[in-house]
Amino acid sequence: MKSSALGVLAALTFIMSGAGTARAVSPYPNSPVITGVDWDRGSYRSAGDGGDIWATASASDGNVYAAWGDGKVTCPDKVSYGVAVLPSAPGAILRGGSCGPKGSGKGKISALAAIGTTLYAIANLQDAAWPNNQGCSVLAMSGL
Repeated sequence: MKSSALGVLAALTFIMSGAGTARAVSPYPNSPVITGVDWDRGSYRSAGDGGDIWATASASDGNVYAAWGDGKVTCPDKVSYGVAVLPSAPGAILRGGSCGPKGSGKGKISALAAIGTTLYAIANLQDAAWPNNQGCSVLAMSGL
C-alpha cells in the first residue's frame, strides 16, 4: 500500500497577552523527536492566484486530489472552489480537475475523501451572509 506524508501539523492555541498580541501555547508537550522544521524555499511552486483550504485525498488511481477555494489556481477565472490533481510522480505539476462557479461566496469544499475512484466532499453552500452560513453543508460525490 502506498502512502504519503503531506505535512506535520501542530495544534496551537493562541492566547491574547496583556499587550494585545497573540502568542502560541501548545496544548501538548514538545516532541523529543521532532525539534524543528526547515522548508526548502527553492522548491516552492505556485499553480495560480489565490486558493485556500486545500482539503486533500489520495485516490486508487495514484493521484492526490486537492479541493481549494477562492482563487484561479488551475481555472481561467477566480472561482469559489475547484479541484486540482497532483500526480504521484516526484516533481509532478498540479493539473486542473474542475472549476466551480465564478467569484467568491458560492460554496467551499472543506473536506475531501476518496474511496476507489469516487471522491466525496463536504461542501458549505455559503447560501447566507457570513457568519450565518456555517450550518448549510452538503455531502457531494463524483466519479473520477
